[in-house]
Amino acid sequence: MSFVHFRKSPIALAVGTALLAVVPAVHADSSDPQLEGIVVTGERPATAPYEAPTQGSLDAGEPQSVINQHYIENNLGVGANYTDIINIAPSVSDTTPNGQGNAESLNMSIRGFQDGQFNVTFDGIPWNDSNDFTHHSTSYFTANTLGNVTVDRGPGTASQVGNATFGGTVALESKDPLQQHNVTPSLMIGSFHTNDYSVQVDTGALPGANGGRAMVALTAINSDGAMTNNNLERKNAFVKYVQPVSADTSVTGVVMYNTLHQNVSQFGTTQPQLDQFGSSYSLSENPGSDSYYGFNFDDIHTDFEYLDLKTVLGGWRIDEKAYTYAYYHKINETNDPSLAQGSLGQYIGCSSSRPNATAAQNLADCTAAGAPYSSSAAYVPGSPNYNDVAGQKGFNNYRSWGDVFHADADMGPGTVKTGLWVDYQWNDRALWDVDWTLGGTLIDIPGSPTSVTQTANANANGFQRVQHNTLTTLAPFVEYEYRPIDALTITPGVRYTSFKRTVDAAVNQNSLAPLDYSHTWSSTQPSLYANYKIASNWSAYAQYARGFLAPNLNLVYYASQTAANEFTPENTNNLQAGTTWKSDRLTVSADIYHIKFNNFVTAKHTGGDYLLAVGGGSAVFKGEELEGTYALGAGVSVYANWSHNNATYADGTPVLNTPNGTSAIGLIYDSGPLYGSLTSKRVGAQVEAGGNGPDNGNYDIGAYTVNNLALVYTVANPGAGAKALRLKFNVYNLANNQSRYYVYGGTLAGADEFMDLPGRAYQFAVSADF
Repeated sequence: MSFVHFRKSPIALAVGTALLAVVPAVHADSSDPQLEGIVVTGERPATAPYEAPTQGSLDAGEPQSVINQHYIENNLGVGANYTDIINIAPSVSDTTPNGQGNAESLNMSIRGFQDGQFNVTFDGIPWNDSNDFTHHSTSYFTANTLGNVTVDRGPGTASQVGNATFGGTVALESKDPLQQHNVTPSLMIGSFHTNDYSVQVDTGALPGANGGRAMVALTAINSDGAMTNNNLERKNAFVKYVQPVSADTSVTGVVMYNTLHQNVSQFGTTQPQLDQFGSSYSLSENPGSDSYYGFNFDDIHTDFEYLDLKTVLGGWRIDEKAYTYAYYHKINETNDPSLAQGSLGQYIGCSSSRPNATAAQNLADCTAAGAPYSSSAAYVPGSPNYNDVAGQKGFNNYRSWGDVFHADADMGPGTVKTGLWVDYQWNDRALWDVDWTLGGTLIDIPGSPTSVTQTANANANGFQRVQHNTLTTLAPFVEYEYRPIDALTITPGVRYTSFKRTVDAAVNQNSLAPLDYSHTWSSTQPSLYANYKIASNWSAYAQYARGFLAPNLNLVYYASQTAANEFTPENTNNLQAGTTWKSDRLTVSADIYHIKFNNFVTAKHTGGDYLLAVGGGSAVFKGEELEGTYALGAGVSVYANWSHNNATYADGTPVLNTPNGTSAIGLIYDSGPLYGSLTSKRVGAQVEAGGNGPDNGNYDIGAYTVNNLALVYTVANPGAGAKALRLKFNVYNLANNQSRYYVYGGTLAGADEFMDLPGRAYQFAVSADF
């Protein structure tokens, strides 16, 4: 294994040289001469590991940033999404368009890998949509139920399972129930008429249950949203119970249920609307317009449950999690929220040659073509009208059942780790055209397209899709942690993934024809990493690993399935190396990476049909990353991270939506009753996809910076039976930066849509422990 290409990076050499220069000079007091004055006491108040917003791991085999519960509780609201949490990490960029926790992100990126190209796990369980492996961040876990969150920038060892080990893993870990009884009610009020109500109850260790303990967290979130008429109502219930059975056996159960109602614009706002109404404009209050908020809303409810058994059998340490999770989504939307009038006339089809025509021109075209809908005097009340608001209703429902099994045993000079992940997900999807002006009734427009990308099919009868899909994943793995000496761990491993899709569609998406389809893909992902402990608080690592991305459902949206059957799953070859140092005064990590992205898929539109071009494509992702926290003393710490990220296709063109780097800097004070932090996150320039931009239709989006402030004051024993009272004040986007960060190309009328950063937002919260 060679890392010669890393040495070509002068930035990496500079980072490594600076790190080696700094590390020996920074240490705490110690009586151990072997550590040369350096001591690591772990995460405790006033130490750099405790205060660090992000930090590396001494035991890791690839770059990762761990975000601890202390940072989460002080810097984010109880209703924040995990995407809000990880945004501080190097190489991560994300913006929640409607304010913290009030919507799903649209631009999540880790090193340029987009949501759907990396895993998200909860307590080690992969979860995602089966169609494209994306995640619904507002539909599952709230920040007040999470402990550590780890951004693992790589495919991991063989035991790191998931449909998208391609670009890494965001690992969410739930909080454990407290050992002592505690009740914590909290209330937050903030900008955009946002209010969060929450209560957490910890039973403490129950003497009659062998020390079993439970945590119950109930959260209600309401907000008008940063974007106009993008309202959100969310309720979340979370229960975790830990039951010790014996000295080496325990059972843990988790139940989560979430409901969500949100008014949401689909992709953004056109530039004329932004110029007229301001950067926060989204939906209107005009029921005669496609932009009406009452016709653009989602109702979603989800659940997530698992039962985890940990035990020891015959020298094997067993960890088995049986789980299920579900997502039930009722879809309600108009054709084009950028329109200030009804869109039905746009969809009759006779105006397709003049997509930017006026309403009068479209009506003339429709009349000349003998279209059935018009605003003429012959209009029959109760029937569709050219000026009506048209759109879609539908649903996207799925449930996964699965099991993650791990078995470890010490053998010879190391540890064998083996196991199996199995997951089965069914997915029912349907979407049909409706006339919202007539109360959302089903309509059919014979002989005309039902959307700008779909071909005509009179047999669809107003339906854009009616599908039943299944996804079955089987992934056995084995790896061996070989320790030839105490300081060195070498871990080779291999994971085999079998992945089967079935589609039973009365109306298949895009083709609008029936489809009965089944295909199985398989892939082998080898991995090898080494971790060397230079000292008890200083390690270095290197890794080779093959990442894997299962084929998306959209491979079978097209008329011909031959290319889909022959498609080789997308994969990455990852080469990475790095180092981590930790002491009471300093935690610092640095790494360099080179990732080859293979077999990417593109689609070409020719002759009125869609044909797939698959395989052969490649891209290279490479860069350097650095993060660290230094405890100055007297409760003061400074934090910084930096990344240089480069992603280009084989012909040298940049991979879209990939910032050329990120950086963050922060000042933290934590002493006595007061915690305060001032952090600044910069996201570098990138090219984003559009239809009318100056760069082959795309747009150059400049770098932007967001500053956040957090102040927390804790009063001990305030009375009324309370053990502590906690007052918290946060300001997000302190400088009110409203730079552009997102582009979507192609409304019904052919215009591009945009999103600007949500403006300054305030939050005030009070909580107490009883």
